[in-house]
Amino acid sequence: MVSAQQEQGDVIRKTSLTFSDTFTQLTGSTVYLKNEFEQKTGSFKLRGAYYKIKTLSEEERKNGVVAASAGNHAQGVAYASALEKINCTIVMPKNASPAKVAARHVHRGGRGLLSVHTAGGGDRRAEKGFRR
Repeated sequence: MVSAQQEQGDVIRKTSLTFSDTFTQLTGSTVYLKNEFEQKTGSFKLRGAYYKIKTLSEEERKNGVVAASAGNHAQGVAYASALEKINCTIVMPKNASPAKVAARHVHRGGRGLLSVHTAGGGDRRAEKGFRR
């Protein structure tokens, strides 16, 4: 975890905690909720996506990245790949939320992003794209 924290530098925000009366009462333990919505992309998915992309080899960077996601992971991968100047392909289902589709473009900055909308089988199509 220390290595991941060091690799993420200033990209990943240190998010706040909120005490939860409800979960504390339900569990009998003190419970705090981590406010990952404070991340640049609005979810915790950026943490893993950025760490993976940041630690790619030069060869992997040249090949770019492929991800299949209907939302938050797509945004994390798009944003992380933009920061690292790596081409990415995001495979999203046809019924993906229009807000998520638009957010993916915002986080990418419109650079080198190919989006394939599929009726289903997004993971298989992403895997095919990866193998090319």
